[in-house]
Amino acid sequence: GTRGAPPGAAPCEPAVAQAEPASLPPMPRDLDGIVALLSAGGYRRLAAVVRTSARPAEVEPGRLRLAWTTGTPPESGRELASALHALTGRRWGVDGAHSEAPTLAERDEAVLRERMAEAERWPQVRAVLDKIPGATIVGVETRTDVDAPTPPPRQEGSLSG
Repeated sequence: GTRGAPPGAAPCEPAVAQAEPASLPPMPRDLDGIVALLSAGGYRRLAAVVRTSARPAEVEPGRLRLAWTTGTPPESGRELASALHALTGRRWGVDGAHSEAPTLAERDEAVLRERMAEAERWPQVRAVLDKIPGATIVGVETRTDVDAPTPPPRQEGSLSG
């Protein structure tokens, strides 16, 4: 209404600012969430750069401190901040920092190597490897991987794909 307003004033409008606009996705809280948001939002090339080149030092909603691997395009931090602003409706600070943490790709490769080493120790797998000359393990999927709503990307030459 116009109670308390000067004569001829327009009716009061509800506050426009909202804490979290309903049309925007929730704020990602880790680098995996950021890569998923970038991919879903159409920034697939940038998602790949972050996955393979960003070493996280600090990740929190609205702020990233990253070390980029050698050879990463210098504009990657600026592009990342711009894309995250477009996707979340909030400004993001993306700053350089020292970090020896693995990139997401390095972390995933280490997990796969460990899964493959573990699978090689299974008696049934060991028996197959021993019986077939030149046989190797090229990938390992767990029940969690199979039941996941979005399976991990498969590499060419995989027996499972």
